[in-house]
Amino acid sequence: MTTANTMILDADIRTRLFRGERAATELEAHRPGHRRFVVVAGFKDRPRDDAAWPTMPWYFRLNRYEVKEALLDESPAMEFLEDFESTVVGASGLEDAIVEVAGEGATLRPANVVAAPY
Repeated sequence: MTTANTMILDADIRTRLFRGERAATELEAHRPGHRRFVVVAGFKDRPRDDAAWPTMPWYFRLNRYEVKEALLDESPAMEFLEDFESTVVGASGLEDAIVEVAGEGATLRPANVVAAPY
């Protein structure tokens, strides 16, 4: 279990996730010519224009997959993602889930900086 001393989400990434932005990290690929990513995206069960939206809890989808590097110049369809795994957790389990999916040393950055498509 992570503690305040071992938090892997810096304040900027945490703020971005709780605005609904995506964050990602790149892992070592299992196949030559591929790249492996973990992408985290925050969401709520209601649309933003719903009156109850501000009080709704945040959930986070964690996707882990590999994709051929050559496809990253385009916007690859999900059918081209290999070893795709997805899980959803609540805010209280977010950091533990990231460690489980990405590993202890994972550092998340904005997904567009990492060039992770999903």
